[in-house]
Amino acid sequence: MDYYLNKHMKIVEKAWAPKTWRITLPKMPDGSKGQYYLQADLTFESMESFQSALKNGAAEVLSDVPNFTTTQPLLMVGEQVGFGGSQK
Repeated sequence: MDYYLNKHMKIVEKAWAPKTWRITLPKMPDGSKGQYYLQADLTFESMESFQSALKNGAAEVLSDVPNFTTTQPLLMVGEQVGFGGSQK
């Protein structure tokens, strides 16, 4: 996790320049291990800025993956259509 947060995410920031990012260790509601070890949520200004980042920086980011895991990352993309809750 130290490598991921302090080295890999620096590569992500430089290559993709997301607006924000958040790393979560997902668990099931009962506290047991989830299907995925880690979830990285990156926010971009627009779908176009994400596509540009992926096109121009994917090789640099993805070539670092073997430095912290032997699993293949699953890249998912979505468009935020709602937001709620309190920000404290």
